[in-house]
Amino acid sequence: MTDKMELEQIKQAGQSSNTIAATPAIVDTLPSKEATAPSAAASTLSTEEASEAGDGKGKKNKKKKGKEASEPVKAVGYLELYRFATPKEYLYIAIAAIASIGTGVGQPLVALLMGDIMAAMGQGLASADDIIGYVVKFTIVGAGIFLASYLQMCFWTLSAENQVKRIREEYLHAILRQDIGWHDTGKQAESLTTRLNSDTQLIYDGMADKVGLVLSSFTTFIAGFVIGFVRGWKLSLVLLSCVPLIGACAALMTKFTVANASKGQDSYAGAGAVAEQAISAIRTIVAFGGQKRETESYVKQLDTAFLHGKKRAIATGSGVGAFMFILFATYGLTFWYGARQVFEGHMTGGQVINVFFGMIMGAFALGSIGPNAAAFASAQGAAYQIFKTIDRIPTIDSSNPGGAKPENVAGHIIVTDVDFHYPSRPDVPILKKMNIEVKPGQTVALVGHSGSGKSTIVGLVERFYDPISGSITLDGVELKDWNVTYLRDTVGIVSQEPVLFNASIRQNIAYGIRKDQAQPTDKEIEDACRLSNAHDFISKLPEKYNTLSERIVQAALDNAAAGRSTIVIAHRLSTIMNADVIYVMDKGVVIESGSHESLLAQGGTYADFVAKQQLKSGGVDVEAQPDIVAEVPVAQPAHIAIADEDVVAHQGTADHRKSFSLATKLRRMSSARSIPRSEKSLQKVDTTIAVPETAEEAENRREKERKAMIKAQKAPLGRVFNAMRPEWALIVFGAILSGGAGVIFPIFAKFFGQVMYVLNVVPRPDNFVSESNNNALMFVVIGIAALVTNGGAIVIFEYVGETMARRMRTLSFQSILSQEMGFFDKEENNTGALTSRLATDAYQMHELVSQIMKLAFQTIATVALGLGYAFSESWRLTLVILALIPLLAASQYFAIAALTGFSNKTKKAYEQSGRVANEAITNIRTVVTLAKESSFEDKYYKVTQEPHSFALRRAYIGSIGYALSQGIMFWTYAIGFYAGHRFVEAGMLTYQGLIQTLFYVVFMSMGLGQIASQLPRYIKGKESAINVYELLDKHTTIDAEKDGITPARVDGHMGLENVQFHYPTRLNQQIFNGVDVTVKPGQTVALVGPSGCGKSTIIALLERWYDVLDGKATIDKYDVRDLQLNNIRQHMALVGQEPVLFDISIGENIRYGIPDGQHVDQEMVVAAAKASNIHDFVVSLPQGYDTRVGDKGSQLSGGQKQRIAIARALIRNPKILLLDEATSALDSESEKLVQEALDRARTGRTTIIIAHRLRTIQDADLILVVKDGAIVESGRHYELISQGGLYSELCKKQNLEVTH
Repeated sequence: MTDKMELEQIKQAGQSSNTIAATPAIVDTLPSKEATAPSAAASTLSTEEASEAGDGKGKKNKKKKGKEASEPVKAVGYLELYRFATPKEYLYIAIAAIASIGTGVGQPLVALLMGDIMAAMGQGLASADDIIGYVVKFTIVGAGIFLASYLQMCFWTLSAENQVKRIREEYLHAILRQDIGWHDTGKQAESLTTRLNSDTQLIYDGMADKVGLVLSSFTTFIAGFVIGFVRGWKLSLVLLSCVPLIGACAALMTKFTVANASKGQDSYAGAGAVAEQAISAIRTIVAFGGQKRETESYVKQLDTAFLHGKKRAIATGSGVGAFMFILFATYGLTFWYGARQVFEGHMTGGQVINVFFGMIMGAFALGSIGPNAAAFASAQGAAYQIFKTIDRIPTIDSSNPGGAKPENVAGHIIVTDVDFHYPSRPDVPILKKMNIEVKPGQTVALVGHSGSGKSTIVGLVERFYDPISGSITLDGVELKDWNVTYLRDTVGIVSQEPVLFNASIRQNIAYGIRKDQAQPTDKEIEDACRLSNAHDFISKLPEKYNTLSERIVQAALDNAAAGRSTIVIAHRLSTIMNADVIYVMDKGVVIESGSHESLLAQGGTYADFVAKQQLKSGGVDVEAQPDIVAEVPVAQPAHIAIADEDVVAHQGTADHRKSFSLATKLRRMSSARSIPRSEKSLQKVDTTIAVPETAEEAENRREKERKAMIKAQKAPLGRVFNAMRPEWALIVFGAILSGGAGVIFPIFAKFFGQVMYVLNVVPRPDNFVSESNNNALMFVVIGIAALVTNGGAIVIFEYVGETMARRMRTLSFQSILSQEMGFFDKEENNTGALTSRLATDAYQMHELVSQIMKLAFQTIATVALGLGYAFSESWRLTLVILALIPLLAASQYFAIAALTGFSNKTKKAYEQSGRVANEAITNIRTVVTLAKESSFEDKYYKVTQEPHSFALRRAYIGSIGYALSQGIMFWTYAIGFYAGHRFVEAGMLTYQGLIQTLFYVVFMSMGLGQIASQLPRYIKGKESAINVYELLDKHTTIDAEKDGITPARVDGHMGLENVQFHYPTRLNQQIFNGVDVTVKPGQTVALVGPSGCGKSTIIALLERWYDVLDGKATIDKYDVRDLQLNNIRQHMALVGQEPVLFDISIGENIRYGIPDGQHVDQEMVVAAAKASNIHDFVVSLPQGYDTRVGDKGSQLSGGQKQRIAIARALIRNPKILLLDEATSALDSESEKLVQEALDRARTGRTTIIIAHRLRTIQDADLILVVKDGAIVESGRHYELISQGGLYSELCKKQNLEVTH
C-alpha cells in the first residue's frame, strides 16, 4: 500500500525543478509509482489472483501465475490508441506535440544563459546593459516556456479526456450488447468493471500529459547533449561515464522495491478479503463466536505485509541513499575535471557550466523517458481487451435493429428436439431432444430436481442462448429471426433471485415499462403492487414508494392478466396445481406431462414429489379454494410471462396460485398490445426513464457533511504520537537523520556557489587548483552524508509507518467486529465502506508518519540553515528573492499537483459513473431481460457529463499551474541576477555572495514547495486519524466480552416478556409492542407468518444482536443482558435463511461451528456431514473435505451450502437450535432427507424454527402464528387447522390434495 512514495516524491521534485539541474532533487531516473505499480492489463498478477494469493490458496495458484508470467502480454499498436480521435482531437494533438518540443528545447537554454551570465559577471566585463540583456533573455525564455508548457499540458489532457470518454461509452455499449454466453465464459463482472474504470484510466495515462513529458524530455535530452558536446566534448564524456552507475543503482532499487511492494500488496489484498468476508458475514461470525478467529486470520495477513514492508523500507532507503551518493560524487568528478580543463586552458568557466547543466539536464531528461513511457505499454496492454470487446459482434446482438417485430403476439411457443449445453460447460449436456409446447393463453409449469434444465428453458425463450440443435418458435417464427429487444420486451420474467437496482421502489417498478410506453403514474404503480401483494408491505416502510430498494427483498411477483401464455418453474408444487400443463423434467428430458390430476393418477415422479410435500390434514378436509382472479378484459391479446423457481417462497399470506395466474402487470405495467383502445392516447407522451440518483445523492451528501465536520476538528496528532510510544526512540533518531538530510541542500548550495565563483572569477586565484580540489572533495563528503541521512531517515520512518498501519488496522478491525448489529445496519457502515476505511485510513496514517513527519523535520532544517546562510551572505538580496518565495513554493506545488493530480482527481470524479456501470454489468441478465441496455447507457452518459466537465476545467485551469512551475524559475533568476548585479555594483555584495545567496534561497524554496505539496496528504492523514479514533472510541452497546452471569448448565428455557422493539435504523416502524413468547426446555416451537411480521426478529433478540427497548428477552429465565454473551452463544447454533460460508475448505467451514478452545477431529466433521446429508456429495469431490467452497460458497449450489451450514450447526452440539428457513433452498428430495436429520437433531434440544413451507413444522410442539408483530394464534398443527384461522388459510394454500 505504501509502495515507493519516497521515490515518487523525489522524482516529482525533479520534474518540477527542471532548471536547477545541479541539485540532488533531480532524480528522474528513479522509478515512478506509475512505472512500477502493476497495471490491470499488463500485470501477471490480477486483482482476483492477488486476493487468492493473500488468502493462501497455495500451489495451484502459484502454478497458474507462473504459467501466466511466461505468456506474452497482448497489446495494440500505440497509434491504434487514437482510433476514436476526431479531427478536432488530431488538431489538439498537433498543437500539443509542437508545444512539447518547444518546452524541451527551451529547458536546456538555461545551460547557455547560466554559463554566459556567470562568466560575464565573474570576469567583471558585464555592464548594466549586458545584465539587463541577460535578464530580458531569461524573461523571454521563461515566457516561452510558460506558453509552451501550458499548451502542452492543456491540449494533451483535452485530447485524451475526450477520446477516453468516448472509449468508455463504446466499451459499456459493447459489454451490454454481448450475449450472455460471452458473460458466462470468464468475463466476470468484477473484471469488466475494473477494465471500464481502471484500464480506461491506463489508456488515458498513455495518451495524456505523459506523452508531452516524453516528447519534451527527449527534446531536452537531444538539446542538452548537443550543448554539452559542442561546448566541451571531453568533459561531456566524463559525465557520460557516470550514467551507467546511476542507471544500475536505480534499476536495482526498483527491482527490490517493486518485488517487496508487490508481495506486500498481495498480503494486504488477502487481509482485505478476510475483512470483507468477515464484515459481510458479521451475523454468522457473531452467532458462532468467530471474532477471535477472524482477527487472527486478519493479523496473519498483516504480519506478512509488515514483513515485506520492512524489506521494502530497507530497499527504498538504501537505494535512495546510494543514488544520492553517486549523484553528488558525479558532481564532484565533474567539477574536479572541469577545473583541470580550465586551469590547462582547454575550457572557460562558462563552458564548464554550459556542459554541466546541458549534460545533467539531458541525462535526467533521458532517464525520465523510461518511467513515463512505461505508461504507453500499460495503455497498449489495457486497450487490447477493451478494443477487442468493442469490435466483437455477438451472435445474439440486442443492438441489431433487424429482425421480426409482429404487431400481434399470440404467445404460441414450441420447443422442438432441442439439444443444449452452456458455453462455459460444453462437456455437460443440459437438454436432450427437448420438446415442449405452450399454447396461447396457457399456463405451463416445469418441475423437477435442481439441475434438470427447467431454468435453461427460460434462458432459451428469452434468447440468452441459442440451442445447439433443434428449434424454438414463437407464433411460428424462429426465435433467431425475431428482433432481440422486441422479443425480450414481449417476454416478462421474474427470477428465483430477483434483482432490484440501486434506486427507489418507485423507480425500480418504472424500469418495467416498455420503450413505447409513457412514464407510469403513481396510481398505476400502486395498482401493480396491490396485484402483486406488495403494496401493504411497501406502505409500512418509512419512505413508502420512495424507499431506496438497495436492501429490500423483492417479495412481489409480476402480474399478468388471464389470457397470457405463462411458464412457471417451482419447487413448491402447491403454486402450480392449476396449471394447464405440467412438464416433469429430469436430466434434460421430459419424463411426464399432463395436468395436476392426471399426473397424480399416473403415480409416477410427480406423484412422489407431491407426497413429499403433503401436509397432514388430521381428518379435516382441507379443500383448495377457488382462485381470486383480477378482472382483466378477456379480449386482451396474449403476453408471455415466466416465473422462475421459488419466486413465491416468501409470499406469506398471499395467494400463490393467484400470483401465477396474474404474471406481468408489475413487470410491464400495461403493454402497448394490451392497453384498451380508449387508453392508447396516453402513450403518445415521449418515453422518459426517470431514475434519479437518489442513493448516490444521499451518499454524497453524507460524505460532504462528514468531511465538513472533520475539517472543523483538530488533527489528533497527540493521540497519534502517543500511539507510537513504543517507537519514540526510533522517531527521535529518525528526526535527527531527517534534520541532517535537510541541511544537505544548503551545504550543497554553499559549495556549489563556491565552485561557480572559482571557475569564473577573473583574475584566477592562486589557490585555484587546491580550492577546486577541496570543493570537489566536499561534494563526495556531501554524498556520503546524504547516503546516511536520507537513507537512514527513509528506513526509520517507513518502518515506523508500517508499524503504525499494522497497529491501527488491527485495532480498527477488532473494534468493527465488536460492534452491535445496529452499527452494521447503518448505510454508512456497509461492507464496502468499512473495508475501504480499514485499508485507506491506516494507509493514510502511515503516510502521515512516514512522509509528512520525515519531510517536516527535513524542511525545518533546510529553511533554518538556508535562511541563515542567505542572510549572512546578503540580507538585501535575500529579502528581494524572498518576495518570490510564495511563487517559488507554489511552482513546486503546482508542478506536483499537475503531474499527479489530473489522473487521480479525474478518476475520483468518475467513481459515481463506475457505480452505474457496475450495477448494469453485475445485473446483466436483469438488464437484458428488461431490454434496458439503452437506458443504462443513457444513464451512464449523463453521470459522466459532470466528471467530464470537471476534467476539462482541470485541463484549462490546472495547466496554468504546471506552466507557471516551468517558467517561474527563469523569472526568479532574472530578478535575482538583476538585483544582485546592482548590489555588486554598489559595493554591497560580492560576486561569490550573489551566486551563493541566489542558490541558498532557491534550494530553500524547493524544500518549502515539497512540504506544500504534502498538504493534501496531511489533510487525508488527519481525516483518517479522526476516522480511526472515532471508531476506536465508539463503545459498543452489546459487548460480547463483557463480564456477566455464566450459568453452570443451560436447559434451553427461552422467552420474550412484554417486549417493545424497533430496529435502530427504522425508528418509526414498531416491530413488537408488548409481545410475549415462552419456549420450554426441549420444546420445538415454530414461527409462521407473512414476510416482515417479526419472526426473524425473535431470533435476533434471543441471539442478542439487538437489545429490547422495553421488557426483556430471557434464556433460562436470565435476562440476556445479564449473561456473559460469548458463553451463552456457545450453547446456541443458528442456520440462517441465506447461509453464509467462508472461502475456506468444506471441512474448515464445518469446524467453524466448534467454539474456540474445544477439541474437534475429522470423525466429528464426518458425523455432522452425514447428519446433514452432505457427506456423500463431499467425498465424491476430488479433494473431498479439503475442497474450497469459493467466495461466499460460490462453488456450491444453494442446497449444498444449506446442508454444510446445517452440519456446522450440528457439530456445535448446541442446547438451543435456531433454524431460520433452514431448508428453503432444497429441492423436495434433499429437503425430506435434511428434514429427517433436523428432526433427529432436535431431540433433547430447544428448537425454534421459522418456515414458510408448513409441512416442515407440522410436527412442532407449538406453532406460533405471527402477524404485524403480534402472536395471533398458537397451538399444535391439528389444533390450529381446526380453528379455521390464519394458519388454516396458509395450509389450504399449500396443500396438494385434490378434492373431488
